[in-house]
Amino acid sequence: MSSEAVERILYGETAIVRDHARADLIRSGSARALLDLTRALSASLDTTRRRATRLLSDLQPHRARPVIIKWLEEIENQQWQAQENRSVKGLKEGVAHAARLLNQMTIRGEREESLIMIYSSGLQKAQRATICPASPDRLLLLALTHPKQTIIESALSETLRRLDQLEEGNRSLRDTFITHLRAHCPIESYRMLKSLDSDLLGLWTRLFAHLYPKVNTWVDIPTLVTLNLLPLYDHIGDLSSALENAVKQRNLPLILQLLIALEQRQRSTINSTRPQLSPQLYDELKEVSSPEIRAVLARILPDDAPLLHALKEDPSSSVSWCAKRSINGCFSPAKVHSRLGDHQRLKLPSAQPPYGLRSFDDIPKIERVSGALALCQARFDVNLGVAMRSAEAAGLKEVFVIGARSGSLTSARGAEYAIPIHWLPDAHSLIMIARTRGYQMVAVQQTPDSEPYHIADYPPQPLFVLGSEDAGLPDALRVGADLVVEIPLFGTIDSLNVATAATCVIMHWRAHLKA
Repeated sequence: MSSEAVERILYGETAIVRDHARADLIRSGSARALLDLTRALSASLDTTRRRATRLLSDLQPHRARPVIIKWLEEIENQQWQAQENRSVKGLKEGVAHAARLLNQMTIRGEREESLIMIYSSGLQKAQRATICPASPDRLLLLALTHPKQTIIESALSETLRRLDQLEEGNRSLRDTFITHLRAHCPIESYRMLKSLDSDLLGLWTRLFAHLYPKVNTWVDIPTLVTLNLLPLYDHIGDLSSALENAVKQRNLPLILQLLIALEQRQRSTINSTRPQLSPQLYDELKEVSSPEIRAVLARILPDDAPLLHALKEDPSSSVSWCAKRSINGCFSPAKVHSRLGDHQRLKLPSAQPPYGLRSFDDIPKIERVSGALALCQARFDVNLGVAMRSAEAAGLKEVFVIGARSGSLTSARGAEYAIPIHWLPDAHSLIMIARTRGYQMVAVQQTPDSEPYHIADYPPQPLFVLGSEDAGLPDALRVGADLVVEIPLFGTIDSLNVATAATCVIMHWRAHLKA
């Protein structure tokens, strides 16, 4: 592919010209063309940068990753300086786009080194883009000492997310990460953070709770109460005594925090027991409590506690619901810990990294239902791909697409390998197929004749039909449909996204389909 072809992709006069050039690049673009396209990430025009980013994100990772890394090395050799055809803003935006693209790649080692390279550039917007679930631990440790609070805040949030995600099976990995964090964040340094605003101090306090869970001298309970962090601290000893004092003082916010802390402690291990509070304390709690306090009480009381049966008749529907669940044993430690097991669908090929189906996967054969999905002139690849994925997940028989063949189905996550996709030229061809194959067309469209989708009487073999993002369905499909349904909306937005609407309707129909 020549440089002229890249010019057509980025600057073609019409969308059709650009789409054709884009499809050619995705199918057979040369390494030189891909590198030229990547250099456009730092172009002066924002439109050019966005088009280049979109195109690179549509490429398979093994094709896009090497050229992005090569371009970053070029920029590094030029010491991250603006050049004749590259403005300062373009450079910052382009490197940030490159970081986001690399975050999507699937080969961890190369991606990590390239993110470290971007962070070392000193371009703050690009640095912030490197902080993500793909960031190597050492990058997060660097970011925690950055002079800008916005980058520190991003690094703290990602660090906390990562600590939460490292479960029991990764205990050694978690311990190694915590050891590195402790080296960068000694407990003495917490006292130096007290001057920060409450949001950032709250994040730091959460991190220190992970690092020093058994040390009870470095933070005071008033600070924890102010930051709403009291439930995080397992090292606080006698919560029951603290609760009694809070009840005597009629301190409702503290009572609520202490009860939440008791609940979290109760759910922390599978062998934990329900807290044993005195009957007198329960009576006092009933007198001073709010619905929020009574709801927490309903979740932590033993399922045979007399107070639970009183709470079951509580005037607050939330409290009553929690009490009924507790009586049935739904909040027992063993019950809630069963949620940590792996779902059986995690064994499917699409649940394995890099996630989604591929052409060479051993795809299980399933018995599909007599239903189908059709999309008419969907303008965005992401809507088309997500709708295909939902149709496959619902077990539909096939998908029809009216309009130009898409250049990328990345967002379908390989659904096209499991469910047949048919491309049609116009609306009338869809009507002919629906009639000859025995489908009854169900248009998903807001019209004066539409029925709410959740109470509609669906036909035996529905073909769900959705239109484009702006114009909706053409007249031929509206009048040709056997049933028209719509999704009731309760906010001020006039409609839902096309893929979202398709997912709502077909999943509802499939879940209520009688065998």
